[in-house]
Amino acid sequence: MDAGNDDAENLNVYLTPNVDFIVKRNLRRESPEEWLMIARQDGLCCEEREGKRMYLGAVPCTDKKLECPIRALYNVIERTIEASGKLLLVP
Repeated sequence: MDAGNDDAENLNVYLTPNVDFIVKRNLRRESPEEWLMIARQDGLCCEEREGKRMYLGAVPCTDKKLECPIRALYNVIERTIEASGKLLLVP
Protein backbone atom coordinates (compact mmCIF):
# COMPACT_ATOMS: atom_id res chain seq x y z
CA MET A 1 0.00 0.00 0.00
CA ASP A 2 1.12 3.57 -0.47
CA ALA A 3 2.21 6.01 2.23
CA GLY A 4 -1.36 7.24 2.75
CA ASN A 5 -1.94 4.07 4.80
CA ASP A 6 1.02 4.67 7.16
CA ASP A 7 -1.08 5.34 10.23
CA ALA A 8 -1.32 3.33 13.47
CA GLU A 9 -5.10 3.08 13.15
CA ASN A 10 -4.80 1.53 9.68
CA LEU A 11 -1.88 -0.70 10.64
CA ASN A 12 -3.85 -2.14 13.57
CA VAL A 13 -6.55 -3.26 11.11
CA TYR A 14 -3.94 -5.26 9.17
CA LEU A 15 -2.54 -6.90 12.32
CA THR A 16 -4.58 -10.07 12.12
CA PRO A 17 -3.27 -13.65 12.20
CA ASN A 18 -1.96 -15.07 8.92
CA VAL A 19 -1.92 -11.66 7.18
CA ASP A 20 1.26 -10.21 5.70
CA PHE A 21 1.39 -6.62 4.53
CA ILE A 22 3.78 -3.97 3.28
CA VAL A 23 3.02 -0.27 3.64
CA LYS A 24 5.36 2.42 2.31
CA ARG A 25 6.43 4.80 5.07
CA ASN A 26 5.44 8.43 4.95
CA LEU A 27 8.86 10.08 5.34
CA ARG A 28 7.58 13.66 5.34
CA ARG A 29 8.37 14.19 9.01
CA GLU A 30 11.49 12.01 9.15
CA SER A 31 15.10 12.98 8.65
CA PRO A 32 17.02 11.36 5.76
CA GLU A 33 20.21 11.93 7.78
CA GLU A 34 18.78 9.94 10.70
CA TRP A 35 17.88 7.03 8.40
CA LEU A 36 21.39 7.11 6.92
CA MET A 37 22.86 6.98 10.44
CA ILE A 38 20.66 3.98 11.33
CA ALA A 39 21.52 2.27 8.04
CA ARG A 40 25.27 2.78 8.45
CA GLN A 41 25.11 1.44 12.00
CA ASP A 42 22.86 -1.61 11.55
CA GLY A 43 22.23 -2.21 7.85
CA LEU A 44 23.69 -4.67 5.40
CA CYS A 45 25.80 -2.59 2.98
CA CYS A 46 26.28 -3.32 -0.70
CA GLU A 47 28.43 -1.00 -2.82
CA GLU A 48 26.77 -1.20 -6.23
CA ARG A 49 29.41 1.01 -7.85
CA GLU A 50 31.99 3.51 -6.71
CA GLY A 51 30.16 6.28 -4.89
CA LYS A 52 26.86 4.41 -4.46
CA ARG A 53 26.12 2.34 -1.37
CA MET A 54 22.82 0.64 -0.64
CA TYR A 55 21.90 -0.34 2.92
CA LEU A 56 19.19 -2.89 3.72
CA GLY A 57 17.81 -3.62 7.15
CA ALA A 58 14.95 -3.56 9.63
CA VAL A 59 14.17 -1.74 12.86
CA PRO A 60 11.32 -2.21 15.32
CA CYS A 61 8.46 0.24 14.87
CA THR A 62 8.08 2.23 18.08
CA ASP A 63 4.59 3.71 17.65
CA LYS A 64 2.84 3.20 21.01
CA LYS A 65 -0.56 3.14 19.28
CA LEU A 66 0.21 -0.21 17.63
CA GLU A 67 -1.50 -3.21 19.19
CA CYS A 68 1.50 -5.50 18.60
CA PRO A 69 5.10 -4.98 17.44
CA ILE A 70 5.99 -4.69 13.76
CA ARG A 71 9.22 -4.05 11.85
CA ALA A 72 10.05 -1.17 9.57
CA LEU A 73 12.21 -2.36 6.67
CA TYR A 74 14.51 0.12 5.00
CA ASN A 75 16.47 0.52 1.80
CA VAL A 76 18.74 3.57 2.10
CA ILE A 77 20.90 4.66 -0.82
CA GLU A 78 23.94 6.85 -0.21
CA ARG A 79 25.44 8.51 -3.27
CA THR A 80 28.73 10.41 -3.27
CA ILE A 81 29.43 10.13 -7.01
CA GLU A 82 26.88 10.34 -9.84
CA ALA A 83 26.71 7.49 -12.36
CA SER A 84 28.50 9.80 -14.82
CA GLY A 85 31.46 10.03 -12.39
CA LYS A 86 30.76 13.59 -11.22
CA LEU A 87 31.56 14.05 -7.51
CA LEU A 88 28.55 15.08 -5.40
CA LEU A 89 28.84 17.62 -2.63
CA VAL A 90 28.30 15.74 0.63
CA PRO A 91 27.43 17.82 3.71
